[in-house]
Amino acid sequence: MENTVSQGNQSNPYDLLVQIDILKSELIEFGLNLGLNHPITVLKSQSLDEKLTEFQKIDFMEIKKLISDPSKALVNQ
Repeated sequence: MENTVSQGNQSNPYDLLVQIDILKSELIEFGLNLGLNHPITVLKSQSLDEKLTEFQKIDFMEIKKLISDPSKALVNQ
């Protein structure tokens, strides 16, 4: 539970993927420990949904660049 994700918008696809991965781990942890209907678990789920939606809006070419060479995504453009 110690890894938390900032709520700020990230335009960098790599950063967004890292945030999504952290949120997924947190969501699983909270779901197992607190239950799926606990308010904190629901908030984590909503945060993950928002990040996934944000990622889906990223230009396909940016995603393709990230997959082909992750080092290019480390530089904010």
